[in-house]
Amino acid sequence: MIVVILGIMIILLELIVKQVDGVFPFVTALVSLCGAPLLGLFTLGVLFPRANSKGALIGAVSAVLSTGWLVIGNITYSTRGLLRNERKPLSIAQCDVKLNRKLTSYASEEEVFILYRIAFWYYALAGTVITVTVGVVVSCCTKREGTINPTLVNPMVRRFLHTDTYPHVSYNADDVIVNEKI
Repeated sequence: MIVVILGIMIILLELIVKQVDGVFPFVTALVSLCGAPLLGLFTLGVLFPRANSKGALIGAVSAVLSTGWLVIGNITYSTRGLLRNERKPLSIAQCDVKLNRKLTSYASEEEVFILYRIAFWYYALAGTVITVTVGVVVSCCTKREGTINPTLVNPMVRRFLHTDTYPHVSYNADDVIVNEKI
């Protein structure tokens, strides 16, 4: 049964890859779809002490959904021929041979939604930014649970921790010391 399911999945992926520009853009888009929220979660946790689990979860889910929407929209319009990703011409300087180039007419790119025209290289950046932005906004709107261990926060960010907001944190030159109640 597993062999049949994997066979069907491979055939479907082959049909999709055949329609798009190649394997590399497709695989890069899929890796961005999964890897960008992970990078965003790591960045959110290390750089923003206010981040909580609700913000992280909602940020990651929104990044997967929005990046998936970009990928599916780009693939859909590419297969219809409305988006062109043609390669840049190579230099023919000092070439004696006369070359003819086949001109292909494309539909106007103005018909395509502007976000679908984003190159696949930027999907990871978009997913990371969405994860961090949504995670910070949701974390600020929801209640923070527990206290923060300051040794888990990036040392460059520690100096921005306010002792009135984080009463369990005190500062000593280069080290962060956790005060214990007696």
